Amino acid sequence: MAMTQVVSAHLRMGDRRRAATANERARRFFESLPAEVWDDPSLPMGRADWERWLEAGAVLSGSRAGESGAGRERGAGGETGAGERSAGASEGGGG
Repeated sequence: MAMTQVVSAHLRMGDRRRAATANERARRFFESLPAEVWDDPSLPMGRADWERWLEAGAVLSGSRAGESGAGRERGAGGETGAGERSAGASEGGGG
């Protein structure tokens, strides 16, 4: 969840380059997880939620070729949940 907050914080500050970097870092982490991790019903975000969030973060940060995130920095699905509540608290967490 902290990774999503880092991306949201960068987007809210208007730093799309750092948001794209943080989103790519989150994507690599997501892809490194073994399949059995997703069997835990207590996870705050399931596999489909992560996939949807990563795609939205990529579009909003402008890191997806051929897709435009221009003019959609807020409210298009990339800044939902915990990222909206505590983006400022997460700013320094992702480097």
